[in-house]
Amino acid sequence: MAIKKYNPDYLIHGSASAHAFTLMLLSKILGISLIHRVASDAHVDERIYTLIHSKKEVFFYRIGLKYSDFILAQNSYQLKKLKEKYPKKKVFVIHNPYELETKESDILSREKREYITWLGNFRKIKNLPALLNAAKQLTEVKFKIAGSEHENLDQETINTLDELKQLTNVEFVGYLKRSEIKMFLSKSIAILNTSFNEGFSNTFLEAWALGVPVITTQNVNPDDIVNKYNLGKVAHGYDQLPDLIKMIIAYDNTEYNKLALHCHDYVKKNHDPKILAEKFVSHLMANK
Repeated sequence: MAIKKYNPDYLIHGSASAHAFTLMLLSKILGISLIHRVASDAHVDERIYTLIHSKKEVFFYRIGLKYSDFILAQNSYQLKKLKEKYPKKKVFVIHNPYELETKESDILSREKREYITWLGNFRKIKNLPALLNAAKQLTEVKFKIAGSEHENLDQETINTLDELKQLTNVEFVGYLKRSEIKMFLSKSIAILNTSFNEGFSNTFLEAWALGVPVITTQNVNPDDIVNKYNLGKVAHGYDQLPDLIKMIIAYDNTEYNKLALHCHDYVKKNHDPKILAEKFVSHLMANK
C-alpha cells in the first residue's frame, strides 16, 4: 500500500464524498492522523443534499468527518457549524493560501479594462439565471463568460445558457487553462459571482491578485471579507447585482485604480502561503 510505504505523519483529505470514510478507516489502521479540509459552506449544513443526492454517500462522508483527527475550515461559518456538530473535535480556520506572482506594476489601469467576467463551471449551484438577469439589464456592458458544462447539467441551466448565447453583449470564451486565466482576468473591470454558496473561492484570490474587485452576494462572502476589507461590492439579493456592476463601472480612473491596488495588497498581506503554513503547523503542534 502506497500510504503505508510512504509513512506520512498526516493524511489530508478535501472532498465531500464517501472517500472521507475510507481514508478515515485507513488512517486508524495505519495510526496516521487524518485532516479533513472542508471545501464549501454547503458541506457543513443541510445544503449538502443539493450537492450529493445520495443519502448513503452523505452518511459515510459525515462518519469520515466525525472520526477525522482534525478538521480544517475555510471561514467562521464553517467553524461554527462544525463545532455545533462535533463539539469535541479539533477544528480550526486557515484561509486559502495564494502564491502571489503579480507585481503592482503588472496591474492594468482602468482604461485598459474591457468587460465584466464570470468564471466557473455551468451547473445549478452557480446560479446562471442571476447572470442572465444582469446581462439582460445591462445591455451596454460587455460580459465574458469562461467555463464548461458540468457532467450533470440541469434543465434550468441548459435553458439559461441558451438564452445567454443569444445576447449580443455576452461572449463565451470556453474552458481556460490555469495559464490562460491570468490574462483573461487582468482585463476585467470586475468579476461577478452569482453562486448560491461556496466556501472560500480561489477565483476571488486570483482576481484580487490582479487588482480585480469582486461583485457577489452575502451568500458568497466568507467572514464578510469583501465588505470588511473593501474588495468589491456585496449585494443582499441577486436582483441588486446589476446596480453594483454599474457602481463599479462608474468609478473614475483614480478611484478605480486605488481599489485595484488595494485588492492586490490584501492578498499579499493576508494569504501568503508561508505565513499560513506556519499557522497551520502551529495548530497541529498545539493539538497533538
